[in-house]
Amino acid sequence: EPRELLAVLVDVDERSVAATFHLGDPIEKGAGAESFTYGLAVAGRDGGATKHFAVRLSGDQRSAFVFDFNSNTQANYNGSHVDVHDTSIVVRFPDATLGLHWSGSLTGFSTVEGDDVTVEAPVQVLRLRVSS
Repeated sequence: EPRELLAVLVDVDERSVAATFHLGDPIEKGAGAESFTYGLAVAGRDGGATKHFAVRLSGDQRSAFVFDFNSNTQANYNGSHVDVHDTSIVVRFPDATLGLHWSGSLTGFSTVEGDDVTVEAPVQVLRLRVSS
């Protein structure tokens, strides 16, 4: 069932992005919901969205995707990239980057049946690993 999105932890290296969505209490309006999404919104300096990293849960189905607003393309990942725990969901996005110019903002969001529930959950970037 859909839960409140409290925060997003992001772990980035040269080849991938991983996001941990920390969840709180169940959402009342989510009772009986068919599908819900947790995501990470990346915005540029001008505030415009550049990418969305997200996980979609629908019944027993789980999937993840990265939508790139600049190229209007979406990369899809199957459920093997998604781990659902009691109070968190961990998603791995291989061969993905936040983008070279994400000097704008990172915010967490959630939707239930496509309607916004959370729009500005705090995001913490754990580390940027660079191989030497």
